[in-house]
Amino acid sequence: MIAEINTVDDVRTFIREVKAEGLGDAFHPDDGFAGYVNIETGKATYELDEASKRDDLLNKCFEVCEAAGMDIYDICLELVGE
Repeated sequence: MIAEINTVDDVRTFIREVKAEGLGDAFHPDDGFAGYVNIETGKATYELDEASKRDDLLNKCFEVCEAAGMDIYDICLELVGE
């Protein structure tokens, strides 16, 4: 998992990583990570500390995108199906 979000490329990396963790195209930047549930097991996808770390990184994604004049939703759409 990427440790810091400093650039728009970092945002893309983060989104790709969480999608690869099993969220796939179900990932949405407005959803907190504590709310994701594994369909096969019915259990939370992330432990609370893991969800909190990802939420912090996602908040940074929003900040970086705003500072760069980019839309995080457009970046997510760009990465659909990867």
